[in-house]
Amino acid sequence: MKTACLDSSAWIEIAHNGANAAAFLESLANPSAVVVSTISLFEVWKYSALHGDETRAQQIAEFMQQGIVVAPDPDIAIQAARLSIRYKFWLQVAPAGLGRPVGATRIGDETQKR
Repeated sequence: MKTACLDSSAWIEIAHNGANAAAFLESLANPSAVVVSTISLFEVWKYSALHGDETRAQQIAEFMQQGIVVAPDPDIAIQAARLSIRYKFWLQVAPAGLGRPVGATRIGDETQKR
């Protein structure tokens, strides 16, 4: 069984039929083998509630929880930071455009403009 890990932007693309949803759907062939961060649950639920409603947000969160839900700890956080540097992903902690590493991309940028 192949394990997958999707970030919040991938979940949002899938849940809201974004332009890139198809690229991530293969990872959900076996939902119980998908690693889900509690941070992703937070971000996806919030986005879905703001761009839809709480009922839909809850349905998406329940689907996500079929996977392997992982709460971040210091080791996981540091490993995630290393991977984000390696693959040039970034977490928005400041207003858009501030603090973005040179050459980094944010997968969810186009989704958030809808």
